[in-house]
Parts: sequence; structure tokens; C-alpha cells
Amino acid sequence: MRFVYNWSIRIYGALLLVAQLFSKKAQLWVKGRKEWRTKLSNISNGQDVIWVHVSSHGEFEQGKTVIDGLFSKYPNHHLLLTFFSPSGYELLKNYSKAHTVSYLPLDTVKQANDFVNIVQPKVALFVKYDFWYNYLDACFKSNVPVIFFSSSFREGQVFFRFSGRWFLNHLKECNRIFVRDIKSETLLKKFHVENSQTIGDTRFDSVVDNAKTVESNAQIESFIGGKKLVIFGSTWSEDENVILPWLNESGADVKVIIAPHEIDKDKIQALKSKIKLRTALHSSGSYSEAEVLILDCVGVLKHLYQYSVVNYVGGGFGTGIHNLLEPTSFGKPVLFGPKSYKFLEAAELIKLGAGHEVTGPTSFSKTMNLQLIQSDQWDDSKLKAYFNLNVGATDKVLSYTNGIL
Repeated sequence: MRFVYNWSIRIYGALLLVAQLFSKKAQLWVKGRKEWRTKLSNISNGQDVIWVHVSSHGEFEQGKTVIDGLFSKYPNHHLLLTFFSPSGYELLKNYSKAHTVSYLPLDTVKQANDFVNIVQPKVALFVKYDFWYNYLDACFKSNVPVIFFSSSFREGQVFFRFSGRWFLNHLKECNRIFVRDIKSETLLKKFHVENSQTIGDTRFDSVVDNAKTVESNAQIESFIGGKKLVIFGSTWSEDENVILPWLNESGADVKVIIAPHEIDKDKIQALKSKIKLRTALHSSGSYSEAEVLILDCVGVLKHLYQYSVVNYVGGGFGTGIHNLLEPTSFGKPVLFGPKSYKFLEAAELIKLGAGHEVTGPTSFSKTMNLQLIQSDQWDDSKLKAYFNLNVGATDKVLSYTNGIL
């Protein structure tokens, strides 16, 4: 099966070489990895390297408190932050709390071994579930301690099938796998992965920190006026098919902010053309008279949830919902699509009455209208208690890492 895995990785790389001719994202992915050996040679100037890997921007936000904590706690070490996806790297390639930010080369045997030999990390930390077999193998061969955090596992994943047992053995070799919930730990231990520990999700620490430090935005306040604000965050075309019928029928009763997951210029214009209300782009700098504001930029959305009364988070009609904790950390209810089974927080928020699953345009309209009616009586005390109960995972990851460094 390892043979199949390695050939799959090579085929994936070959497909991206072709895709770069048609896709800007694929082009960035390929271009960013050119000459990576030269770029990473002697990055540390003799300092011990702390390597943290995240898949994309979402996983960065999840691991941000750990990354920032390591950077501050170990000023004499060199912090290397790697990304798999262009959506994370391009936004954060100049991140101030990492000494070096790089793309992660494709997980071939040679590249993984070369990467570990060149970087020589003192410890490797992986956020959530970016499991790369050859990188793990290279770390183990070089006696590099490996830590996963904010991970979650479920029945049916490749590790727990007969065909995936070869990969499961690598999980057993990790120094520690910090998991989000007790179900994940129980499942791992059922398959004799004894190095797991339930500590919760560092994303709670990240979003709570953001909610505490968020600043006011005079332009957004002017846009909102005296109306209620609804935010649609991280939306895809599948989400647009669900939310736009309601939006076009709602008139000017509310103000709306839409933050598409992809901000390609053509896709932004296509979205704008579907909206019947007065619509402006954030980049225009002038949108106080608009009824709908489209965020054609990144990094802004997480600060705007302070103003909303109810939110919708996209992805639930595609591959899976995005970050539900950002809006709810401000004490606001959230709607999302039906593909939520991978996300423990979705079930927890539903139980609290702060999460609402919708199944299509009719379901969305009915639920959104009800939430708007009830927004004046919304009690956020249960949400506050929920977040207070779940913070603290960052300190546990940092404490364990300190024992290695």
C-alpha cells in the first residue's frame, strides 16, 4: 500500500503541473516550491529549528496560539512555518512570528528525506490532520520528535481500515497526538495507539483571543447603520444557491456581508451579478449606501463577527463546513449546511441552541427568518460557558513541547 501511496503522490504532482496552465492557485502551488532546497539551506544559522506545519489558512488560525507561543518562548530557536496550500502561504508568507515561512514540498520519499536532512528540526508539530507518511518516516529515521495537536479521528478513516494499517503504525511512533475529544482518544487506543491525549482544540484559544482583542471599524459601522447585520462567511457556489434566494427576497430589511471562500476576481463579479440588492466590494472603500458588502480580501472577516446578529458559515453543501467557532466566539448563533458530521463543534453548538443545520433554500429561509425575529431575545450565556470550558489546550501543547526543547 505504501507503493500505491507514493505513486498517488507522484500522479498528484504531475496533475498540478498540468493544472498550472489553467489555474492560478495551481500555478502558485508549483512556483512556490521551485528551488526549495536552496531556499531552506542554512536558514537557521546554527540555531535549533522548531518546525510547525499547517495545511492552509484555517489550520494556521487553529494553531496560531501555539505558533505565537513557541516564537515568544524560544527566542534563540528558529521557527519554520510550512504550508501545503497557497491560500495559507500567500496570505502569511511574511508572518512576523515565524523566522521562515515556506511551502511544504510534495511528500515523495526523496523530498521528505531531503527536507528533514536540510532543516534538521529539533521538533516537528503538525496541526490537525495533515498526515504525510514520508515526512513522518523521515522524522522517525532522524529521531525528530513528532507532535500532532487539535486532531480528531473517526471510524472509517484510512488508518482504521485493513488497507491502512501500514499508516496506523506511523501514528503509533509519534511522540504525542493531542486530540480534540475523548471519542478520538478512545478510537486510537482501540487500535493500540497509546500516545494520544485529549486536551481539546487550540482553535478555541485562538478565537477567544481574537474576540478579546478585536477593534471597532468605523466604515463597517457606517455601512450597518441602525439595521441588523447578517454575515455569510467562507461561502462557495453551492452555498450561494441556498442563500441568494432568501437574500434577493429580503429587500433592505437587513445589511449583509458576504465573504466568499475564494476571492478570484471573476468569481466575485459572478456573485455580484446574482444579487439584486445594491452591492459593493470592500476594496472600493466606499460602501455605506450599499445593502450588501462583498469582502474581496482576506483577513478581515474574523473581526467583523462582532457586529452580526446571526451568521451562516459555508462549506456544508460541499466538502464540509468551515470555521464555526469564529462567529460563535462573539456569542452569535450560526447556520450551516448538512455536511457537518466531521465537525464535533457542529453537534455541540446544535445542542446549545446556537447551531442550526439547514438542508436547502427553503430550510435556510425559514431558519434565518426565525433567528432574525428571535435575535433581540438571544441569550449568549450558554455560548460563553461553552468557550470558557474549552479554552486551555495551547498551554498543554506548549508545556509538552517544552519538555522536548
